[in-house]
Amino acid sequence: MDLKKIVKSIPGCGQFLPPDWSWTIKEMEDGIADRVKCCARPDITPIGCLSSEGENDYKFWQRVARHFLWSNPDCVDAWIVLGHSSYKLNQYEDATKAYRVAVKFKDDNATWVSLGLSSRHFIESSRAFSRAVELDPNDNIAWGYLGGEYEKTGDFINATNCYKKAVECCEDEESTSWSLFGLALNYLKSSNSEAAISSLELCLRADSYAFDCGYQDVAEVCKGQWQVAEKIHEQLSKINNELSDRFYEYYLKHVKN
Repeated sequence: MDLKKIVKSIPGCGQFLPPDWSWTIKEMEDGIADRVKCCARPDITPIGCLSSEGENDYKFWQRVARHFLWSNPDCVDAWIVLGHSSYKLNQYEDATKAYRVAVKFKDDNATWVSLGLSSRHFIESSRAFSRAVELDPNDNIAWGYLGGEYEKTGDFINATNCYKKAVECCEDEESTSWSLFGLALNYLKSSNSEAAISSLELCLRADSYAFDCGYQDVAEVCKGQWQVAEKIHEQLSKINNELSDRFYEYYLKHVKN
């Protein structure tokens, strides 16, 4: 397979600027090979990788990848590093272009999830996440993202099925909590408040972190539905009174009026 032809066939992925770099090709190749271990997907930081990187770090690796690809466009690791760095810099169009090339040569769920996260287009994102769960049916995060894509279009039935699948695939309390939280929000948006409250109860029983991070989103979805917000407060108070009060206070102060 000729990667140069594929690159030219994808709009915006042609040749990059000529190299002006102090590293040798071998040094860039070795650096990219090491770097890609921390770039499996831009939504997580693998164990052993730095979690405190900033804009300059991502710009640096973006430049390395671009310079290396000028003479080595068949290096899929470089495309992944470029996509990862561009995503972290909020340059989603550039990230999407890089991942479109990467998935041609690395057909794994992590790379497809990365493409789905980068793309701003529903059809492309949903297809990417669908391919990810096809490759790894136990990828609870990919199922959650696929559910989120359906939710954006108002397809709450498919969204619910995806979120339920995400819950089934979770192997620890924290990920279970996050998946249940996504399911609860989806139920609220589809006006199924009873199922939403039940999911929130399970969410809090599994791990409180997800609700602690997202109770403001729950409040916003309850806008104009003070009875639902009051019921959520009442039910969740039985499990975690502090977090339930925090949610309801935010709702009364910032949302209800």
